[in-house]
Amino acid sequence: MLNSFEFVLADPEKSVADLSGLCLHLERYGIISEYVFASIHEVLGHLYAKECKKLIKAMELGATDTLGNDFFPGDLLKYVSNQNKFIIDYRNTIVHIVNSNKFITDDAQLKDAISAVKAMR
Repeated sequence: MLNSFEFVLADPEKSVADLSGLCLHLERYGIISEYVFASIHEVLGHLYAKECKKLIKAMELGATDTLGNDFFPGDLLKYVSNQNKFIIDYRNTIVHIVNSNKFITDDAQLKDAISAVKAMR
């Protein structure tokens, strides 16, 4: 699977911006709802729990310009050592959430989503 989109791994920051932009365009055209973003962020926050904790600490210290307690995947990318893996996980999380046509509303759904994304690696 990695070979099918190796070209996007050359610039992780651009890839994150492109994937985030794709989600925003899908929302703008009514293909996905804003709740998809929350589900994507929740899965990424659990897949990258240590990095997310560092980001939250930086947010509390005012070291980032994120809005409220929410984060953007581009913010989290800065704390991830294997950025290529993060891009793949971000992409796979979008694919899973959009294709499942469900929002994550409980721990069981979150666990299923995390397992599905890991299986796509």
